[in-house]
Amino acid sequence: MTMHFRLTDEIEAMVRAQAEREGRSMNAVINDAVAEYLAYRRHREMVRTEIGCAISEHHSLLNELR
Repeated sequence: MTMHFRLTDEIEAMVRAQAEREGRSMNAVINDAVAEYLAYRRHREMVRTEIGCAISEHHSLLNELR
């Protein structure tokens, strides 16, 4: 799938510099960055869900600790 999007000049310069430092293409750097961002968001959502479940499950005990 081909996507077209615009980076700000500042971000494009940062991506270009990072790609040069790593000896990789800008596309590879951007793909890795997006994959890392999505994994982080997925993990964050799972943690929030688990915290919510733990709070619900242990509500009375948590109230006693107040």
